[in-house]
Amino acid sequence: MNNVEIEKLAEKIKSGNYPTEKVDLNQFFDVDHQGVISPIKEKRIQVREKDRDIDRVMRGVNKMEETGDKSGVEPLTIIKYSDNTYKIDNGNHTSEMLYRLGEKDADAFIVDFDTQLDSSHANCLTLGNLLNKQDVEKVDVHDADIKRELYEILNEELERNGGKPLEDTKLKQIKDSVSGRYPHIKKGTIGQWISNHGDVGGRSKGTLITYSNGQLQSKQGHFEDMERYKSYAILPPRTVRSYVDTGIAEAFRKMRDEGKYNCLVILYVDNVTQRDQWENGLEDKIIEEFDSLSEYWDCQIEYEMLRYD
Repeated sequence: MNNVEIEKLAEKIKSGNYPTEKVDLNQFFDVDHQGVISPIKEKRIQVREKDRDIDRVMRGVNKMEETGDKSGVEPLTIIKYSDNTYKIDNGNHTSEMLYRLGEKDADAFIVDFDTQLDSSHANCLTLGNLLNKQDVEKVDVHDADIKRELYEILNEELERNGGKPLEDTKLKQIKDSVSGRYPHIKKGTIGQWISNHGDVGGRSKGTLITYSNGQLQSKQGHFEDMERYKSYAILPPRTVRSYVDTGIAEAFRKMRDEGKYNCLVILYVDNVTQRDQWENGLEDKIIEEFDSLSEYWDCQIEYEMLRYD
């Protein structure tokens, strides 16, 4: 399938001139013993750089609960694979809103991964981004999501080329194609993205995982139940930016209140900047700080980082 065909498919879906089917929502979510709902990462095509906006989900849930009106809910777009498994390509937020409202199924446009998308993950991202395009006054597809699509296209082209560098004509063709789909992105920007891709083959970083308050509470309970940490005061998860102020103060306060001399600080990142800081030296800084405090106060302060991509 070429780009023109994908654009036609997206337009057909957006216009509603595409058949819908009912799909079971249970297959896309996990619910733990405390009733905390979590999307199954492997059941989603992560078009956007951040996996979900929890505030947006809860705003939608609250609004529909208040009004009782679900008429504005649009069908999901689902990718169907050869083994008859499904992944959500467009509608991740909508599906979670409906599931939290107690709905067990939803209308969906079903797109075949092999026959309609040429078994290409890049084509899945292209379709998802095209479905996210909105009128000028509305929130449009984000630059980071277009960059993610571009990198997947480059990765697949490299695989087809046996890992050898792509010719300039191929790179120009890709740049022109992406620019044609998203005219608000300058060709110079797209060219810079290509240049920043290293050898035009390294995989881009994964989608940032976000956690709801319920999920974070569940993570704390998980560590509290572990034999390894039975003698530890366990702090509620906190973002890496707060480790040094409220995190350290709460660590000593909680050890005092529980009569313990060991503490576990659970950390997570909630934006791309924090992830990059963590990977570019912040982790070493935290280790050094916790080791220094532990030695001086004759205690043990450790950390666990929650998965972020």
